[in-house]
Amino acid sequence: IDAWRTVLFHGPPGTGKTLLAAATAGSLDATFFNVKVSNVLSKYFGESTKLISALYEVARRMSPAVIFLDEFESLTPPRGGGESGAERRIVSTLLAELDGLATKDEQAYVLTLGATNLPWLLDAAILSRFQKRIFVPLPDAEARRSILDIHLARRGHKSLVAAEVLVARTEGFSGREIEQLCQTAITHMIQRANP
Repeated sequence: IDAWRTVLFHGPPGTGKTLLAAATAGSLDATFFNVKVSNVLSKYFGESTKLISALYEVARRMSPAVIFLDEFESLTPPRGGGESGAERRIVSTLLAELDGLATKDEQAYVLTLGATNLPWLLDAAILSRFQKRIFVPLPDAEARRSILDIHLARRGHKSLVAAEVLVARTEGFSGREIEQLCQTAITHMIQRANP
């Protein structure tokens, strides 16, 4: 049974897609490549495709490996919309690497994890290459309670507002927004204690 080699996380910003990717790499005991799109895109013609090919080559050598491509939509805009030749080459190179045709018989395991807030902006051919697409939603009440606990109770902070009230008031917040809310509250507490 072949394991998945391509997974796309999609959902609102701040919901923990990057953390999920890192946790996946950790659970597989794999080499983790956290690829910033800005480091792959080059102003020199043909350089971006070489960087992508080199990335996958190194990942195959260091197998098992996880390649995490955040803000994936900026790498692969839909074709046919007046994109440049360089953009078409990037999409073609990624299609070849995601297909893995040249490495079908190799034992090397490379998992490509993409993350995007805007899956509808992905090229249709690229989107079809992802064997599994996982929606990462905003946290529900139980998840918000856990996030608040991580940022307040586990750090030794006490709130005069009941946990149930905080959970209810943060409905619609992302994990990142809850973290920022807690940090703001802690900053105000420190300023009151030490003006």
